[in-house]
Amino acid sequence: MASEWPTELPTPWPIRNGNGHAAFPEPEPEPALSNGISFGAMKGQATQADARAERLMRQVRVEVDELRTLLDGLNESQHEMTVIDLQAFLRNPDAAATLPAAMLVRTLVSAAERLNEAEAELARARDESLSWERQAYSLREERAALRARSDTFSEVAAALHANLEDLRFARDSARAIQPGAYHPQLNAGPDR
Repeated sequence: MASEWPTELPTPWPIRNGNGHAAFPEPEPEPALSNGISFGAMKGQATQADARAERLMRQVRVEVDELRTLLDGLNESQHEMTVIDLQAFLRNPDAAATLPAAMLVRTLVSAAERLNEAEAELARARDESLSWERQAYSLREERAALRARSDTFSEVAAALHANLEDLRFARDSARAIQPGAYHPQLNAGPDR
């Protein structure tokens, strides 16, 4: 049984001819119909029609996407337009009572969302304030500790100075009472 399938596939890329240049294979002549139109011309027309249809489909898809975007924008802006300002609502409650229920619900939901956002912001501000207060308290404690150390150092320095004065007084008194006795000499130090 002979195979109906071709044994060789057509080469889609150029074949090198004898002088090294690329040469495309010659197309086979196509059979013509009885009215003189060849299959190749019909294939080209079908391909052009397919290309036109494809272009049209892409254009329609782009326009549909643009319309969807526009409708989404209208829905969002319509929602924004139908939310009532809470201050206007409070200024004129009688007029607000005549509004549709859906609009009132949207207004209440919007007010609740703003209230939640404000409460969250207040909580963040409180946390930050508490953090700053803790840091200020820590700095006050550190300053008090430094002041206490400085005061203690001043008191110790004053006590040492008083002790030094007492020793000098005792030395000078002893010299005055016993002029020939041995008395160790105290250095005056750098502050004398």
